[in-house]
Amino acid sequence: MITGAAGRGGGRGRAGAAGRGTARAGRATCGRRKANASGRTDEAESCYRKALYLEPRHAEAVTHLALLVERRGAEDEAKVLWSRARRLTAGGAR
Repeated sequence: MITGAAGRGGGRGRAGAAGRGTARAGRATCGRRKANASGRTDEAESCYRKALYLEPRHAEAVTHLALLVERRGAEDEAKVLWSRARRLTAGGAR
């Protein structure tokens, strides 16, 4: 019988937790695209924000959120998001 952290699956450390966040953000983004495509833009925007909470460097989520924010007329917020999306897609994510 394995005891301790290894027995509880605790040997993964920080890398395992980061991977789970990225996976959740990716799955969530798929649902947001469906909400966006069906015209439920408020729901899609909320979901993109949640994905970015889980994985702040998710370039696809930032890009889609920027587009939604721009479409609803929040130009200042959209500019910030577009700038962030450009940094992420150019490989400048920090």
